[in-house]
Amino acid sequence: ERTAAVWLAAYLLLAFALYLASRPEAPLGRGFGAYLFPKEIYAHPSARSDLFYFAIDKSLFCWALGSLVVTGQVVTEAILHRWPAPPANGGGALWAEGVLTFAVFVAFDLGAFIWHLLTHRLPVLWAFHRVHHSVEVLTPLSNYREHPVDSLGRTACQGVLIGAAQAGFSHLLPGARPLQFLGLNAVALPFFFFANARHSHVQVHFGARLSHLFSSPAQHQCHHGVAPEHVDVNFGLCLSVWDWLLGTLYIPAAHERISYGLIGEQRPFPTIVSMYLRPFADAWRAAVGPASYAPGEEATAIAAPAPPSS
Repeated sequence: ERTAAVWLAAYLLLAFALYLASRPEAPLGRGFGAYLFPKEIYAHPSARSDLFYFAIDKSLFCWALGSLVVTGQVVTEAILHRWPAPPANGGGALWAEGVLTFAVFVAFDLGAFIWHLLTHRLPVLWAFHRVHHSVEVLTPLSNYREHPVDSLGRTACQGVLIGAAQAGFSHLLPGARPLQFLGLNAVALPFFFFANARHSHVQVHFGARLSHLFSSPAQHQCHHGVAPEHVDVNFGLCLSVWDWLLGTLYIPAAHERISYGLIGEQRPFPTIVSMYLRPFADAWRAAVGPASYAPGEEATAIAAPAPPSS
């Protein structure tokens, strides 16, 4: 969970480092507090909606729908039940576990990319994913404004690829196990350091070269933008190489101004209940006829507060 203490601490350290780098003469106490929690963002109605949605989602839907999650382990066991792997022979070598760890990470990231791309390409799926894009300001809790259908779909897509990778390597490298740290795939661990910055006003750039391989927080912030150059770009989770290959990569300039929201729609989800229920009606309309809210339409964007200057 990105709300775990270690990742919240990582976000604070990252924000503090950028604050010191951009404002070396600014006061450390109250000045950093104003930078970290700008009033125009955290007092915004969208930020309050994120808080309520997060509380309901974690207290109700995660518990109620937990049994429906298709994990990589479930898929692995199903495949190995049908095609058993050879005996482990005492476990795998470190190099073999490293190869498996990297393969599982790639499967995890590719699964997220494929699902994310589909939610923007298929109107039926966009009906659910646009709940996430309805945020008008970004805070770390915006990550959790995700419809359960969208969440379950992404997890299933990742689970199938992870399960296939683990089962396949169980045949190629018997006894190998993915290397983990803090319950995470060891290769994915560094990316979680930047995870909470992805949905925030803290713009972290990786530079032009690294941005072709790894998705920076600034790249994902642009993905939420409604300017023409920000629409349907940067679908990657950890890796941006998929976007590079597909032609959907966008590398933002330093301190790029980004406006958030849904194109041509003024707060389509006025209540938390509407965030959960309206997507089903929208998906039905998209399935039986042309969707009036398909991504990429020419319309007026919702202007969100600009991030604090740095």
